[in-house]
Amino acid sequence: MAKLKNELKTGIRNIPTDRGFDAVHYYFGYSLDKKDLSKIFKQYLKKNYKKDYDAISANAEWNFTTYSGNVAAAYWIDQGQEFPEKYSGYPEFLKNFIDNLIVKGKGLLRTKAALDEVREEKKVYTPQQRLMMKIGNTILVDIDELEDQWINGEKTTLDIVSRMRIHELKGMAVGPVVQYLERLLPEYVDAHSGECKQAKEAYAHLGKRELSRRIKAINNMIEDLLKYKESQKSMRKKRKTK
Repeated sequence: MAKLKNELKTGIRNIPTDRGFDAVHYYFGYSLDKKDLSKIFKQYLKKNYKKDYDAISANAEWNFTTYSGNVAAAYWIDQGQEFPEKYSGYPEFLKNFIDNLIVKGKGLLRTKAALDEVREEKKVYTPQQRLMMKIGNTILVDIDELEDQWINGEKTTLDIVSRMRIHELKGMAVGPVVQYLERLLPEYVDAHSGECKQAKEAYAHLGKRELSRRIKAINNMIEDLLKYKESQKSMRKKRKTK
């Protein structure tokens, strides 16, 4: 009975640090709830990324709970432990993941700051500032919702050109939207190719077919956006000729 009780222990206080990273990695995936994962990861980020923590924390909460392997790696690093050979790439993978959160978070903070400025009635904005605010409030929200659907296991797609038209976004809005989409590709590509063990492990629950579907969906959106931009150029030329 005592042995059974010990096996059922969960929570932060029972992390099996003394049993090596394999055990810790498994424990984080199956014995910690999202609240604990978020707490551990954010403690690591506050300690090691003080300068960029505001940008990191601007990201949606799922970024701190979905990838339990990243949280396990952060915890292991914080304990001053060495990674076994098969997990040796985790520190670099974790750094790249956090760097991506910083880039995305800074963009979110810029959008938030721009929105806050809009509330100041006497503030005057350049056309470029207004465009970026509109992009952040419309099409980027659509992309984030698509990403959330994927995380929830839905096999959805997004008719991005149709959404651009609904939001009345022209060709000049394509560049920032393409850049936003491109940030999604590297991890999916690395997981699909298997060249990055950590990415492959993080997305092992998806399978190659779903990874291929998501990569294709993102590339199709980028291709459609670039065609949309060209069509907008053609329309402007026709108006000028007339």
